[in-house]
Amino acid sequence: MVSKDNKLSVRRQCALLTLARSNLYYEPKGESAENLRFMALIHCPAGAWHGHAAERGQAVLGDAVVRIAPN
Repeated sequence: MVSKDNKLSVRRQCALLTLARSNLYYEPKGESAENLRFMALIHCPAGAWHGHAAERGQAVLGDAVVRIAPN
């Protein structure tokens, strides 16, 4: 794709490929611990989402109630 050793500048190569130069240097970050916790709650067994808690956007897991959606 884009090479720094090419005769064309990186800017020109990106323009020809209609690629933003920032995409060359972008390195995605991993998920935060909080986000991973929420994803685990969302993907937990259906029993954790029950009754009115599901309607209010709350995941109930044992004694923990975590608000994951606005009112």
